[in-house]
Formats: sequence, C-alpha cells, structure tokens
Amino acid sequence: MLFDMVTLLSTMYNYQPNYCIMRTLCEARLLLAPPGLTLFHDIFRIMLRYVHPEIAHKPKYREAFTAGHSLHECASLYGPHCRQSFLLLLTEPFREKNDR
Repeated sequence: MLFDMVTLLSTMYNYQPNYCIMRTLCEARLLLAPPGLTLFHDIFRIMLRYVHPEIAHKPKYREAFTAGHSLHECASLYGPHCRQSFLLLLTEPFREKNDR
C-alpha cells in the first residue's frame, strides 16, 4: 500500500517511482515524529512496518532506509530522479507548530 501510494504520486509527477520510494524510505527516520505524538505519523510508521520484509529483501531499499543522516543528504542521493519529497508533503500538516 505504501509503495503503491508513492508510485502513484511519482507517476503523476513523471518521476521514477523507485527513486521516490527510496527517497521516502531515506527521509522516514528524519520526518516522522516519535511514536505517540501524532496519529498520522503513527499510521505511516505502521505502513512502513508492513513493507519492511520487502525493504529487507531489496538491497537498494534497505540501503535507502539506512542512508539518510539529513534531509539534504536524502535529497542529494535521490532528488535528481525524484525532485519532490512526498513524505514531507504528506507529513507537513501534521507536524507540531514548534517544529516549523
């Protein structure tokens, strides 16, 4: 479901879906609030757990999931083929006002 959603958004923007999936995985640790703070982030975290077996079996996805130490680094790695951060777009309305 998560990968399908990212693939659909990628296709709408004419980006390469695999790179958008990798960018989303890379940014997940950085953009998601700690557990219990926002329901939306918790739901997104559950969706990540659901696709975890697929991440573990695909080296490029596993590498993306552990690669990003900053949003800038994720954008540098995957931005040339996926210019939009869909995770940032989806989570921005649910971020705490203090984080903005």
